[in-house]
This record gives sequence, structure tokens and C-alpha cells, in this order.
Amino acid sequence: MKFAATFCFATVFTLFVIGCDSQQKIPDAGMGYGKPISQDVMPENENTSTETGTQTSIEQSKPAQTNDVTKLPPLMRTTARALMPAQNIKGTYTADEGKNKGKSFQFTYEMTPNGLILNIEGLRRVYFEWDSQGNLILKRDDDFQENVRVMYNPGLVILPAKLEEREPKIKGVSKVEVFGLTNGNRRAVGTVSNEITAIWQSQIPLNNQEIKAYIIREKRMLDLDIAKVQLTLDTAFAPGKGELLQMEWRTQKALDIFVENSKSKLSRTK
Repeated sequence: MKFAATFCFATVFTLFVIGCDSQQKIPDAGMGYGKPISQDVMPENENTSTETGTQTSIEQSKPAQTNDVTKLPPLMRTTARALMPAQNIKGTYTADEGKNKGKSFQFTYEMTPNGLILNIEGLRRVYFEWDSQGNLILKRDDDFQENVRVMYNPGLVILPAKLEEREPKIKGVSKVEVFGLTNGNRRAVGTVSNEITAIWQSQIPLNNQEIKAYIIREKRMLDLDIAKVQLTLDTAFAPGKGELLQMEWRTQKALDIFVENSKSKLSRTK
């Protein structure tokens, strides 16, 4: 599961020129997951926000323009802490799309003094922390299938402390380092910019029930010394349960040549 998505370094090191594909189409925010909480859920145009350097910022949504035809509905207010588990839990994820399609993975959430660790057996281990404002921060991502450890400094905001704006405009720039998971050798270094562009609500199936969830759309741009990677992530969080699903769209290129367009999806099934 690409919950805190890394990137396929093996593809870069064994690179063949396979042509210049255009970037894959990504559905508008608000479309494509479960049943909408509101009947008027429709995609909302994404507006650009002001760059704030290396510091993460939260800006209030601007009033809708008169030419906007469709809108995301208002959010039911909640907090990041309310959405994440408050105790150790376990369950199962199943890959619906991507290279692991059809496979199931056992997972655990483990509480730590500063946050929590999501461990998905055979897939990845993700380290989260809470910052002083109550944002959920991604600090480290161990990808077992790619055999890499990715470190972010400062960590990336992936879930805002307060969920009350449809377009939160949370942005940041961090240093990223990639190490071999087995030998610890550094394999790549660079920067990553991330932005949470939209939040909406939907009902996601779990254990034959419809669970109310908040879906966060995040965009990441990784600029490494070996490759450039563009990611769009839609992650669904449910109260007290953490992540119910994540959809990832990825475009990876080296030497200014598109290497790969791919997508994957992992859904909680237990």
C-alpha cells in the first residue's frame, strides 16, 4: 500500500527510454469513492495558493468565483486526532489496483510516545508523529518491496489538526533522503514539496457497513538527484480507525523523459 508513497528506484537504475507519455488523467476531487455524504457532492475547481517556502502554512479558503459551476459540500468539522486510532489495532488491507492487485496484507497500528506506526506486513512500515499544533506528520516510510527507507525533514503534514475547510491549502517543502533498507547506504537525496488541496466526505464500505470517512487529496513533487516523481494521493480516514483506503497516481521520470505512469489502490477490508 502506498499510504506514504515512495518511488520505484529499480526502474530508474535500469532505465530504458520508453517514450514521452503525457501525464495520466486524475479524477476531480469528490469523485469516485463510496457513497457521498451529501447528494450534491461534485468536483470543485482547484485554486492555486501562495508559496510559503519551507514552512508549512494553512490558509483559509477563498470565496468561490462566480464562474464556478460545481462545489464540494461543506465539511462536518472534526480533528486529526479524532480520526486516528487511540489504541493498538489490527486488520487487513486488500489491493484493488496496481502490481499487488488481488493480494491481502495484515496490518497493525502501534501507539508510540509521539505518534503511531502503521505496519503492513510484507509491504511497508510508516512512522507518524503529532506536531505541537495537532497535525499528523509523516516522518519515515520503509518500503519492503522496494527495499528503501525514506526520511522526511521536516516531516510532511498529511492530516491537518482541524478539518473544517474543503480547500485547506496546506503546503510545505522538506528535505528527503532515501536509504537502502537492508544495508543503510544512502541512495538518493533531494527535496519534496507537498500540498493538501481538497478535503471531502464519503461513505466507505468496511465489514458490510458504510463508514463515514474524510478523504484528503495530497499532491507531492519529489525532486531527487536520480529522478523526479509526481504523486497525487487520495486517502480516506474514518473516526477512530485511521486509513480506510488510499488511491495513488504516480508519474516518474529521469533525464526529463517520462519513465512510468502508474496507479494503485489499497482498501481496508477488516
